[in-house]
Amino acid sequence: MKHIRLVPASLSCIVAFALLAATGCNDKPASTTEAQVAPKMKMTTEIPPEITTPDSVETRIGTLKFFDGFPDDKTTQLVYDNLDFQRSVQAFLRGIPGASIQAFLPAARKFGGVDGNVMIFEDLMDSKALWLTPNNSSVYFYTLLWIC
Repeated sequence: MKHIRLVPASLSCIVAFALLAATGCNDKPASTTEAQVAPKMKMTTEIPPEITTPDSVETRIGTLKFFDGFPDDKTTQLVYDNLDFQRSVQAFLRGIPGASIQAFLPAARKFGGVDGNVMIFEDLMDSKALWLTPNNSSVYFYTLLWIC
């Protein structure tokens, strides 16, 4: 996903354009003592603070900081680092069943399992089973088919 950010030069052009549009282009120089105040519009709706993006948010991965709803560079990097970490954990967890089967192959061959046979376990697993993923409520069976 591509992130779009305003660079300072673009932001200053937008601010300058907004000021020109609000004050008009007259030849009268603006007074340096007058404060520029946005005009009160006839039809205005207050924006509920619940739907705005706060300037910072405390999370378990650290403080996320925003400017006008956009994350700063440090926040962006922090979130991407967290995504990388989460995806690596998912890859590890999704690999456990395959690793369990690979570890079981020598034992299956030792007990007479050959390719194409189905081994059905007579008893439920208990705490003595040295598998990565067993539970004590499933009847387990095993087969291996090599298709060449």
